[in-house]
Amino acid sequence: MSLNPDNPRTSLGDLSDLAGSLKTHGQKQAITVMNRDAYLAANPDREGDLEADTTHVAIDGNSRLAAAREAQLPAVKVMVSDDQGTNSEELLESALVANIHRQELAELDEAKALPRLLAIHGSQTALAKRLHRSQEWVSQRLALLNLTPALQARLNDEPIDLLRAVGNKPADEQEQALEKLKQERAQKEEAKRAKRLGKSGGDASPAPHRCDGLLRRNRGADAECIATGQRQRRLEHIFHPC
Repeated sequence: MSLNPDNPRTSLGDLSDLAGSLKTHGQKQAITVMNRDAYLAANPDREGDLEADTTHVAIDGNSRLAAAREAQLPAVKVMVSDDQGTNSEELLESALVANIHRQELAELDEAKALPRLLAIHGSQTALAKRLHRSQEWVSQRLALLNLTPALQARLNDEPIDLLRAVGNKPADEQEQALEKLKQERAQKEEAKRAKRLGKSGGDASPAPHRCDGLLRRNRGADAECIATGQRQRRLEHIFHPC
């Protein structure tokens, strides 16, 4: 069995956890595959990309197949489905839909698969309907393709919504635009925090202790008395509960 040469996921990543789970708990979900001939009928130019002597090609479940190999499982569960598509774009769409519905793809991988499908379906609206996603979902991911390689490499480190927002700006303006948006967001968050503290009294001066009020009220009348031990002891007795 061969991995899908046109898998939307650009990197399978670290499969050690998945391999360990397969080895301990077994395979819970079958891998969707096509017969080699059916796959090549849809992808005639992909024959050289298939693994040698393969009889089937994984369409959905490349990570599970690679992890099963890493775990050295003797066999895997598959579901043979030769009607996944009649051309390379339909196969890509099948694999993409399966991944995004399980939320297993990185947003940039989703974005990289969209231009080919957009060329087929003609508009973002039509493509969104085909993928059962909103037009905004499509446009936001396509915007990621316009980011500079440096910003694409920081997708996991920067707010994704801000990266989408600067994706349609000229390449030489994106870094500066991103920093500006981050500063504006930080200022808004600080303003919200200050407002919350203001409502809760967190930024106000501490309320005067009730003893302070008593002392102020008695400062004039009892100034001389406080100097005497008897009056001082009486005041201390009054103020002691504070």
